[in-house]
This record gives sequence, C-alpha cells and structure tokens, in this order.
Amino acid sequence: MDVLLATGIADLDHAITERLPSFNFVGSALYKESVIDCIAHKKPEHIVLSELLEGVISFEELLPTIRQRFPELHIVFIRANDDTAFDVFLEKNDVHDVLHGKFTPSELEKKLTNVAF
Repeated sequence: MDVLLATGIADLDHAITERLPSFNFVGSALYKESVIDCIAHKKPEHIVLSELLEGVISFEELLPTIRQRFPELHIVFIRANDDTAFDVFLEKNDVHDVLHGKFTPSELEKKLTNVAF
C-alpha cells in the first residue's frame, strides 16, 4: 500500500515510517499547498493528513479539492483539537478515519487498512 504523509511534523513522519514497515511510504508533503501536487505525482492509495500541517490555504479549501480530483484516495486525518464543527466537515468530505491526539502505530495501521469506501 502506497502512503503519502502530510503531517507537517518531520519527527512524526519518521516515527510512522519506522514503526509501520509493511507500508510503502512514497513521500511527504511539507505544506498544504504541496499536497495536491504530491498526490498527483506520487499516486498514493492513502494519505495521512494532520491538522498541524501548515500552509496558507485552509483544510476547508484543500479537502474538497482532494475529494474532487482524487475521489478514490483514502484519507486518514490526525486531529490535534476537539472541534465538533470540523468533525462534521470531515464527515461531509468522506473522511471517516480520524485519530484524535496521541495514537499508537497499531491504531494508525488499523485506520490505513480500514478503507471505508
């Protein structure tokens, strides 16, 4: 399974790749603005997005664009804060696999293999 990381945290990206060796990590997007290009060039089956990913554009703009251009892409979203309105937004954009706060490698692995489409 090809996975693109877009967490905005280099140490987290490194920890994920080290602890989940059964996945093929195809790269990292360092800013929200680079996510679309990274998906287009790397062609992952999954993306791990974090609320902490920096950038000028908002997730309210980015996620609908991802869904429109890459409808088959499985998104796992890492939340840093509780925000019910944002959780509703994620659901409306077919992001069903969400991790809140700290998580274990096995929890992420379960989300990556739980394709809810």
